[in-house]
Amino acid sequence: MHPRLTTPTAITESIQKFSNSLASTEVPVLVAVRSGKKDDLGDCFVNVQKMVESRGGEIVYGWAIFELPKLLLEAQFHAVWRAPDGELVDVTKTDDKAQTTLFLADNKLAYEGKIIPSRQLALSDDCSVARLIIASQAVWEHQAKFQVDMGDDQVGFTEQEHVNEHHRLEELRLSALNRLFDTLAGAAKVSRSQPCSCGSGKKYKKCCG
Repeated sequence: MHPRLTTPTAITESIQKFSNSLASTEVPVLVAVRSGKKDDLGDCFVNVQKMVESRGGEIVYGWAIFELPKLLLEAQFHAVWRAPDGELVDVTKTDDKAQTTLFLADNKLAYEGKIIPSRQLALSDDCSVARLIIASQAVWEHQAKFQVDMGDDQVGFTEQEHVNEHHRLEELRLSALNRLFDTLAGAAKVSRSQPCSCGSGKKYKKCCG
């Protein structure tokens, strides 16, 4: 089974460093996830706004932080609900169905119908991790530039050429992701003096080892 993004259960030194690069005046906190059945994996901005309209409080923008353990950290633009009593609650379920979200508030952010690119930090010197980060950033920057809010909880492209370019970039990202998984699998089998499984042509011990 391939590793997948999960919610960290503790705030490590690497997470604190990553958080400082995103919003240096804020502190990451673990926020309880309490979503309604209709909010499963939905749009966090829509979900929080509905909560504000029905129960008061306010929307808080920031970053949800995830990890590929020992490989990378990823921060995704996110919103949580601040209840009238001040408690922060995530009303949108995550892909990993965690009971908490590691959330970093950022008062410089606001959702205005445009994608804000996710951010990543490598936790490994493996060259395949660096390739994945570069490919992922290209996808997110393209989305930020050309995707628009189309209403009804839908975001998309208005021009076919932008759709085609998105598909091309996404294929490159998936290729980089698969290369990373292949490297991880190969590292368990390859001798340090054999060619590195990342495809660089160097010996494993002088590349990703």
